[in-house]
Amino acid sequence: MSKHIEIRLDPLTDGFTENKAAVDAIRADRHALIIATNGDFRLTDIREADNILRELAASECSGSIILEDVPDGIDFLVIFNDHKAFDLEEGRFFVGSMLVLKMEDRRLHGLTDEEVYKVKDMMDGRMATLVDEGDTFSALTLF
Repeated sequence: MSKHIEIRLDPLTDGFTENKAAVDAIRADRHALIIATNGDFRLTDIREADNILRELAASECSGSIILEDVPDGIDFLVIFNDHKAFDLEEGRFFVGSMLVLKMEDRRLHGLTDEEVYKVKDMMDGRMATLVDEGDTFSALTLF
């Protein structure tokens, strides 16, 4: 495993990579959330979210988990580049950035500001601290 982790808040390329692409954030009333395993995040619009979904599908590399907010009955879909996931004895992990959308009525929707903070808290609960040759980094626990 390479020790170089690059987070540009781009779910298509983040993780163990050498990609140097710059990213600009776009904000809307409802947001698609792009959140990284190092805690960085940005908000974007549904058009960019749709582009990310199409690129991941075309590359046949999309993976996902569902975050369930049981008290409020809301499900959030977390989508990532599964080629950036890896297995250890303790389970499967992901390093990089992820796209998060709300699942509602069998469709994907943007998040409100309140939901963005809720998802960030939920994601914190799934993070693990890993060490590779003395380098410490955060990874999302997939299972």
